[in-house]
Amino acid sequence: FDLSYRFTYVNHAVLTMWGKTWEQAIGKSLLENGYEPWHAEMHEREIDQVVATRQPIRGEVSFPHAVLGNRIYDYIFVPVTNQQGDVEAVAGTTRDITEIRKAEDMVRKSGKQQAFLLHLNDHLKEMADPADIQYGAASLLAGYLHADRAGYAEDGGDGPTVIVTTDYTNNLTSIRGRHTYDDYGPDLLNSLREAKRN
Repeated sequence: FDLSYRFTYVNHAVLTMWGKTWEQAIGKSLLENGYEPWHAEMHEREIDQVVATRQPIRGEVSFPHAVLGNRIYDYIFVPVTNQQGDVEAVAGTTRDITEIRKAEDMVRKSGKQQAFLLHLNDHLKEMADPADIQYGAASLLAGYLHADRAGYAEDGGDGPTVIVTTDYTNNLTSIRGRHTYDDYGPDLLNSLREAKRN
């Protein structure tokens, strides 16, 4: 960037991210290159800070890639100084860390799931009555999912019906009893069959 926040160099990866050519991008501002106002203002403040402090600044932000959709980027801005030590430009580098963040999120979710399963096991292991076990599991599952209802249902064996045998609710009317799959929308049975195959 020059000190007016205009791009003086852009590599091929960033041009691809923007969906632009060199001629379309060079000399243009952040806004002109597709950054939303909040995003452009944030980077302009960071560039000002790098110029004022002569220190690098690092951040993380999402940006819509022209081909890949919304991605997460780690970036760093560093001062470029002349022989007198004055900052005459700010160089930036960025890398796509979307897959890293997705992997970290999966690990976090897996850890939470394991903790829930351990808690569920501890809560249910002293129970002997199947109905109590089903209700206890449903109530804990509803809490884990922040849901107002969780329960157990069995296929009626005749094709169109399902029997809700256990129904934990948070101040909702119970739906225990016999229902048709179509009561819950035409996609429910297909979704259950697909889940069974997988």
